[in-house]
Amino acid sequence: MVRLALTFGLKHAQFEAMLREPLIDEARRLWHAKGAEPNISQLSVTTGLNRNRVLGRS
Repeated sequence: MVRLALTFGLKHAQFEAMLREPLIDEARRLWHAKGAEPNISQLSVTTGLNRNRVLGRS
């Protein structure tokens, strides 16, 4: 995946932004599979993203 991104000229920030949404979506699915509606803190801990990034803020 990294090789492909570099081949297309993606920089770190672009690559990170591209992966953020699927990462959060998958974390949300994992919590739903446990029978819970995750809050921002749970998504933050699960993904390793800070709360602002989970909320879509820079």
